[in-house]
Parts: sequence; C-alpha cells; structure tokens
Amino acid sequence: MQYVMFSVGGVEFGAPMDQVREVAVLPPVTPLPGAPDFIEGLINLRGHNLALINLRRWFRMPTESQVSGDEVMVVRVKTIILGVIVDAVTNVTELDPRRIDPAPNVLGGHLEGQVVKGVCRVGDRIVVLIDFGEALNPQDRRVIEVLHRP
Repeated sequence: MQYVMFSVGGVEFGAPMDQVREVAVLPPVTPLPGAPDFIEGLINLRGHNLALINLRRWFRMPTESQVSGDEVMVVRVKTIILGVIVDAVTNVTELDPRRIDPAPNVLGGHLEGQVVKGVCRVGDRIVVLIDFGEALNPQDRRVIEVLHRP
C-alpha cells in the first residue's frame, strides 16, 4: 500500500495515499473563536472553504507558534475534506503490510487503535502510520460538518 510521508514537530508520519487529495502552500487562515483547540481555523483553497486541523495540538505535541508548518495537506475524512498543517511532505512510499507493527498501547485516548494504525521501520527511521478516516470523534465531526454546510 502507498503512503504519503510527512513530518510534524520532528515526527515522521505516513497516511494512506487514497486519503490525501493534494498538498499546497498554506494560505491565510481565518480563526474560528470557540472552535475546538485543534481546529486552527478556516482556509480558502481554490474557492473551497476547508477546516484546518493543527496536528501538533491534536497529537498534544509542543507548539512553537500559532501555525507551525507552511504546507497544508488536503485529506478526506469519510465524507469531509479537511486541511491539515504539516511541516513538510517528504515523499510517497510503498509499505509492505507485513512490516507494519500495531500501534503502541501507550498512546491512550482517541489516538490508540483509531487514528494511529501502526508503526513501520523505513530505513533507520520509525514512521507513525495514521488513518484520517478514523480521525474525528462524533462530536468533533459534527462541528466540522457545520463548518462545511453551504
């Protein structure tokens, strides 16, 4: 299976290629007061308004600045299209499913076994494999669905 490899906060991640629609330079962000803290705001990408997810906040990583990365990866989460802030998209890699280990059980919360699907050694690096299709809990999904109503 092919994975899009990207980095956030010094951690390497991979997401299934079929969930990633495109990668673009991060456009200006419109903040959304009262939104969950991992929603950075809204962006307009080629005439489409997308909720922008800050993965550093979502994964509870240290944040260096309000918007940490300079690229946005556009992903599909079931029926919703979202923007995700990443530091860099590095490449697309074919991974052998037999070489993917289960997600460590130390993650806890909504991450274990849902968003984080496993880890895989790629060369001398360990890559965390995530599934954006399982990314949002029902409450967060409702918030983002409201943002995407015409």
